[in-house]
Amino acid sequence: MGQSTDAYLFYGLTAGDEEGGYPDSVVEQHPVIVEDWEDDAEFDYDATKAFHKKLKDEFGVSFDTHCSCDYPMPFLHVIMNKEDDYYTAWRGSPIKVDTHMTSMQRRHWDLQLSEAAEFLGWPEDHRDPGWWLASNWC
Repeated sequence: MGQSTDAYLFYGLTAGDEEGGYPDSVVEQHPVIVEDWEDDAEFDYDATKAFHKKLKDEFGVSFDTHCSCDYPMPFLHVIMNKEDDYYTAWRGSPIKVDTHMTSMQRRHWDLQLSEAAEFLGWPEDHRDPGWWLASNWC
């Protein structure tokens, strides 16, 4: 058996970089964001964990990656509820997606993402939040 591709549905921002990896502007301002998959990184698990906790606690957002484990491409997304950061479907396991979202909730999510993007130094040309469907093959 081979590996299967997962589908991620999230509300957030993508890095928009076909080269993969975190945007240079983010890494320059927050070098701790670089994950252990970066070959040249000196990985500090505690500092990285604390940084991700700060993003969740202060902005209600989190990072993950799509594409593949060998070629990760980051995305920033809102934490939709306590159970799920985003929707994930695996091969053979479809999921039901709750599409009910009030305009007030979307404005709140947009504000969370805007404040987090400003804090992170997210590229200006990739600050348009929306629903994204991405794949991940690991």
